[in-house]
Amino acid sequence: MIALKNISKKYKENIVFEHMNISFPANSACHIKGTNGSGKSVLMKIIAGYSLPDEGAVTADGIRIGIDRDFLPDAGVMINTPVFIRNETGFENLKELAAILKKCTAEDILEYARILHFENDIYKKYKTYSTGMKQKMRLIQAIMEKPRYLLLDEPFDGLDTEAKNIVKKLLEDYLSIEGNTLIFTNHEEDIALENETVYVIRDHQILTE
Repeated sequence: MIALKNISKKYKENIVFEHMNISFPANSACHIKGTNGSGKSVLMKIIAGYSLPDEGAVTADGIRIGIDRDFLPDAGVMINTPVFIRNETGFENLKELAAILKKCTAEDILEYARILHFENDIYKKYKTYSTGMKQKMRLIQAIMEKPRYLLLDEPFDGLDTEAKNIVKKLLEDYLSIEGNTLIFTNHEEDIALENETVYVIRDHQILTE
């Protein structure tokens, strides 16, 4: 379980969260909604450990993020646009990332590329990629190490209808594995995962819908 207790965060005079408390249970799909500027991406960064709250604590199964561990352990994260090497292929980029932790193989990368119908494009240079191709790269990067926690900011953005349905199936398969937890934002009203719980950010708080 991921728990946020008494979280406050502001940028200059702009209050994003104020004494916010929420828990995201294990084995669940947690869908975060909110208007533009409400703090969806900020929330994801706080959970991941990329941004620390001004007050309060984030814990994951008793591990305090920013204290016991700098970042959320065993997590795949897709927040904002990652920096890939433009003159390398998608496959070369992903292999270099996989070599850091050595938790996935080239075959794992290619299997996710196959699932996403990306098996041909993965050998093209990143600088030639369309928006949809870049989105598939981001998804593979986040999920390829089979993390326990998956944090995805707008995973359906920039994809056509067929690709959105493929990603939906991929995420539902991920959630079928015991212990996995997905936290994601999504503005696509026509896409919903099975048994998802919807949370809404409003007035510096987050509540179940």
